[in-house]
Amino acid sequence: MNLNIEVGDMVTWTNIDGSHNVYGEPDAYPNNPEGFSNSADPIGDLWTWPYTFTIPGVYGYHCTGSFQGQFHSTTQFGTITVLEANSIEGAALGGNCPSIRYPHTGS
Repeated sequence: MNLNIEVGDMVTWTNIDGSHNVYGEPDAYPNNPEGFSNSADPIGDLWTWPYTFTIPGVYGYHCTGSFQGQFHSTTQFGTITVLEANSIEGAALGGNCPSIRYPHTGS
């Protein structure tokens, strides 16, 4: 999943099945403007996690789980490009809350 948002926009991840997490910390993504994660380990319960991005830049993230020997990070990953406010052409995203559901396949 790749998103373009503006500073101050919130992204919400929702786990709808299995054990997943959102991991974008500096040990995995040293070029992220700041680290973010809802948990270092996958969470098996259904959950929703919102995060507001306040620093412009490109953020990478992935799920750290695995299933039957396959690491989720090979298929469950993405980037979020955070632009300065009012920089996205067309309708402003102000107040928009894109949603990402797990499991999903990275693109």
